[in-house]
Amino acid sequence: MRPDLIGGEGYLRNCWYVAGRSEDFGRELTALTMLEEQIVIYRDTQGKAIALEDACPHRKLPLSRGTIEGDHVVCGYHGLTFDCRGECVIAPTQLDNPPRRAAVQSYPAEDRWGFLWLWMGDPEQADRARSSTSRTSTIRRGARRKRARWRWPVITSTSPTTCWT
Repeated sequence: MRPDLIGGEGYLRNCWYVAGRSEDFGRELTALTMLEEQIVIYRDTQGKAIALEDACPHRKLPLSRGTIEGDHVVCGYHGLTFDCRGECVIAPTQLDNPPRRAAVQSYPAEDRWGFLWLWMGDPEQADRARSSTSRTSTIRRGARRKRARWRWPVITSTSPTTCWT
């Protein structure tokens, strides 16, 4: 099987997917299913989008049923608290030493062109630069030639599609 299909049959993982319009995600916990994975999305106090696996590692209760405290998500079952990287930072029964193995998957998220994009594959391969390529072409109209400047829509595994300019 190809490495970009790991995790599900027929899904390309190492690419950006639109989760929805940017304006639809705020400071509340929003549950979403993408590529058959449960995800919870919210914004931190600076307005940056955070996307985490929507399942507490303790009893798999959806984190979307929990609460937001500051920039962290608190599970509604036992109160495990997760930061934007998906790491457990507070465990009510182990205040001095939160369990390191109690973590959830974190997905790179970015607002672009009015949409919220999520990277569903290996986070190390997420290209946040997303540079688009420009090309110059010659358009022939009758006997006259005219140079036109246009942009290729970038459809790669590391970048969402650009808009035509």
